[in-house]
Amino acid sequence: MCRLALICLIVLAAPALAEEDPPRALPGAVACPAGLPAGHDWSEAERGAWDRICRGDPAEMDLADPKPADAAGPLPCNPERIAGEVPANRRLSADFLTLILTREPYVSIAARPEVYIYCADVTGSLNLRNEDVSVAFGLFESRATEEVTLYSASFARSLLFNGSTLAGGLVGDGLSVGGDLGLRNGTEVRQTLRLMGARIGGDLTISGGSDLAVGLLADRADIGGSVFLGGSRFHGDLRLIGAKVGGNIEANDGIVVTGELAMDRISVAGNVFLGTGGHYGGDIRLVDAGIGQNLQISGGADVAGTLQADRAAMGGSLGISGSGPFRGDVQLGRATIGSDLSIDGSTFEKRLIVEGAQIAGSALLGYGSRFAGQVRLLGVSVGTNLSLTNDARFESDVWADNIEIGGNLFLNLNSRFAAGLELPNARIEGMAVLGNSAFDGAVRFDNARIGQVLMLSAPNAPLPVWGSAARLSLRNAAMAALQADMGAWHRPDGSWLPTELTGLTYDRLGGERASDPAAGPNMADASITDLLDWIEKSQPDQRLHYDPQPYAQLAAVLEAQGGTRAADAVRYARTEHRRTAASTPYGESLLLFFSRIFIGYGVYPFRALWWFLALVVAGIAVARFSDAPQLARPMSRFWYSVETAFPLMDPSSSLADVNHGRRWVEQYFHFQKVAGFILATILVGSLTLLGG
Repeated sequence: MCRLALICLIVLAAPALAEEDPPRALPGAVACPAGLPAGHDWSEAERGAWDRICRGDPAEMDLADPKPADAAGPLPCNPERIAGEVPANRRLSADFLTLILTREPYVSIAARPEVYIYCADVTGSLNLRNEDVSVAFGLFESRATEEVTLYSASFARSLLFNGSTLAGGLVGDGLSVGGDLGLRNGTEVRQTLRLMGARIGGDLTISGGSDLAVGLLADRADIGGSVFLGGSRFHGDLRLIGAKVGGNIEANDGIVVTGELAMDRISVAGNVFLGTGGHYGGDIRLVDAGIGQNLQISGGADVAGTLQADRAAMGGSLGISGSGPFRGDVQLGRATIGSDLSIDGSTFEKRLIVEGAQIAGSALLGYGSRFAGQVRLLGVSVGTNLSLTNDARFESDVWADNIEIGGNLFLNLNSRFAAGLELPNARIEGMAVLGNSAFDGAVRFDNARIGQVLMLSAPNAPLPVWGSAARLSLRNAAMAALQADMGAWHRPDGSWLPTELTGLTYDRLGGERASDPAAGPNMADASITDLLDWIEKSQPDQRLHYDPQPYAQLAAVLEAQGGTRAADAVRYARTEHRRTAASTPYGESLLLFFSRIFIGYGVYPFRALWWFLALVVAGIAVARFSDAPQLARPMSRFWYSVETAFPLMDPSSSLADVNHGRRWVEQYFHFQKVAGFILATILVGSLTLLGG
């Protein structure tokens, strides 16, 4: 009977037990096998967040928001954007996060090795210094009200703060992250973001409109993947000095860096992309950087400071395309570029310095680029072609002393050189082409060596345009061929281009003919008058000093090309230049005058024969006034004049003792003997010199 009464009592009490309220949790959450530890005043928001994380779901803290008023919409996810007080259901303490990220059994009991939290307001300082975190941690569209301290912390998986606000900054010197470290999609860091010496196994991503109030300090960071910085704002320096990156660095999509972008001594296995509307308020520094593939600055990048990449090494190319203005110097001194250097459509307000750089491929500075400051290419080595072409504008000097070019030098295709173009001691294996560009200053090829041809004109291309202050110096230059239409040596007003030709050597003249009839004949087809005008009228100081080399060089080339008579004309002009030069002493000039008259400066020695003939004819005429009976007959007078004028001939016996009876006739024939002897001596001497 008692047993039956006990059973009835249990049955009647069961509904009352079932009606007790279960523990409160976030909507949809279920109780977790391990609750939060006792002895701490955990909030309902924290208990509910743990329940969801425990079962493998993200903790979406906005799901328990109060129902909005009729006129109001839902609250923003990120508490930073909530006007007024943040609801209690959004708040999580830093202690709660430390517990579930680092302490057992909470680390291992969750259904998934990840702690993803959305829309939370984290209060207190999250300090994970030296802690090991085995789960992935993501704080999305949330706010951390105080500093997040991650000194020497170790995260086995990814660490993400996408869309969140870190009001106190993030300090992660020595941090280790096995996966990605992300601050994407509008992340705000109000104080310092430090990742000095951090090790990140995956990608470092700070992109998508993220905003860093004090920039980024990540010197010596070791990043196994890529670094994505596109579309973010760094209010201060962005530092990756001495960092190591296993993938690419991509700073595109309108990135803004108000301070320095400092990547000195960085090592990047892939590419570095800077551009697409980026703005850099300070310097970009890549001194001693090592880049495995390409460095590309493009898409309208605006650089207020200098770009310093001295001694940087690139396995691929360096391209600057559609960028600028670069308001400071661009410095590439002693850089090593494994492929091409390409600059197109860009603006440089200050200097471009590429001194001592080693470029394995070609170097192109053109396609509408504008260089307001000096372009310094001193000592550069270019593996193939150097092109300063295609509407490029060089508003200051271009210095390329001692440059070495394995291919061709192109200075054509409508480029403009407003100041000097210096190429002394250049070594060019192929051609140097100057046609169809404008040169307003001095162009110097002194001591240059051109393996093929210096080309001032080419088929189907306009001639170079020489400004009023333009000069061309080819002093001691050497080349296989010199190709130019005669019009290429003139300014637009028809005056000769001042040209320095002393020491210039070339093996031949000419090549392809220009198609413009107004350009005049090619040098290979030009008359001797045109060629001599080129030497004598293009050299401004030609009449002041005796300079035989340009004549000797031209004569040797004409002789080698079969133009013996033209070569003689040049040799004659050379000695005439010597006679008329202001530096020639008067006595020497007088002797040369007689040399010109009697033997054509030795170039035309048989001119002396005409003087012999003149002496003989004059002697015949004078002999008619002689009273000697032996000279009564015309033939006697002829032979007497010949024998007297030619010193090697003994007079015949019939004409040996001639008494002219007139003193002046006697005196003339004495003069004829002396004149004949002198002419014979000069003739023999000239023939000896011509014979070597």
